[in-house]
Amino acid sequence: MRVDWQGVRFTDFEQQLTPDPKATHVHFESMGGYTTCVPLVHLRYEKVLLCYKVGGEYLEAEYGAPLRMFIPQLWVTRASRA
Repeated sequence: MRVDWQGVRFTDFEQQLTPDPKATHVHFESMGGYTTCVPLVHLRYEKVLLCYKVGGEYLEAEYGAPLRMFIPQLWVTRASRA
């Protein structure tokens, strides 16, 4: 499924921070209680986004509002195994 995700590239976001130089992963936690830990190497791909819109509309709660990570290379890898 192809969708128009809109947001901020993770690499642009990361440039605004001062991460620990020894960091290898980023821990994400949603308001709904979902948590995950993603290796930084996967987050530094060009198409990784912190998304706030999909298809021109702000995200709804069921799609992870107000902000959702879009990591296409991990989604494709996991979806292709199913």
